Amino acid sequence: MANATMRADIERQPAVLAEILPKLRAAAQQAVPKTPGGRIWAGGCGDSLFAAQAAAPYFAATGLPYRAGSALELGFQHDGPQEGDHAVLMSISGGTMRTVECARRLQARGVRVIAVTCAPGSALNQAAAASMQLDYEPMPRTTPHTTDYTVTLLALAALAEAFAGHEIPELETLPARTRIALPICFEGSRDTLLGHYDPDLRARYFFLGGLDAYGTAAYAAAKFHEAGGLPALAAESENFVHGMNFMLEQTDLVVPIVDPGPAGFRAGELARELPALAETRAILGTTEDSPEVLDRPLVDLRGEVPLHFPILSALAVQALALTVAELVCPDLEEPRAGFADGERHAAVQSRLMKQGRTVFR
Repeated sequence: MANATMRADIERQPAVLAEILPKLRAAAQQAVPKTPGGRIWAGGCGDSLFAAQAAAPYFAATGLPYRAGSALELGFQHDGPQEGDHAVLMSISGGTMRTVECARRLQARGVRVIAVTCAPGSALNQAAAASMQLDYEPMPRTTPHTTDYTVTLLALAALAEAFAGHEIPELETLPARTRIALPICFEGSRDTLLGHYDPDLRARYFFLGGLDAYGTAAYAAAKFHEAGGLPALAAESENFVHGMNFMLEQTDLVVPIVDPGPAGFRAGELARELPALAETRAILGTTEDSPEVLDRPLVDLRGEVPLHFPILSALAVQALALTVAELVCPDLEEPRAGFADGERHAAVQSRLMKQGRTVFR
């Protein structure tokens, strides 16, 4: 069933990113101390965690010590952020309980917390030492959310600039490239799903990536989970071949994310071998010549600037998720996308997400 809400959220991203980039840069300069020092950590829950993982290339490009983690990891890990470090904690609503708890725990530990949120008066802002407002209007959460993720990625890139003390010039052309890439991403999804691969409710979706591309893989799977609980898995590209490969059936769709980073080669190897087991369509971002992979990619981003890959590859998986959902989901805006027991699932999720500790030790 066609869905205008998710499609509008996807299609507005080039305009939103172009408008918000200078605002994010200004906000990042305000949030980061002039002489920061210490290690930089970033994370949250759900898409915020995946964005923190996928944003690693921005910090690598500036030579900054950076590590991503979930709110649970950053708040409770014995060797997590320590006094003198910085922790960027993200939540669109600013009210994610575990992220707020993490902020309070880290602040008490002497870690300087920067809140990244759309809600200036939120609990996360109040728990942080500094804040960075995402100045745009989030779409309703009735469908898998998309702009929230790419804006969060761009915010992390702006923070990498602020911590490094200089701009990343590649960001200037990124919004324009998203405008060009987006129709290509939809074309690749339509070609995959309507031209060569016929999805049904038996199909499962596997997204494979290494290092920062694992964040993109996890984000991709999450869009399918949000679309009524469609069966999708994210796996680290190396770990996948140590047993998970036995799960594959001919009715599945596998998407190796062949990113431009140092681990992209492994996803490329998977893209060459896995067509023997299941329909395989790669997101290509490397510059190496791999004719076997090029036969039918989901989208070919090899001509793009490497630092554009985290956001452009996100557009590719968003387009795929929407195209699949419109083919197999009864109603994307209903609880559980119109599948059975949607209200019960939503009620349990709501109770669990509202549970947070009030004692921080």
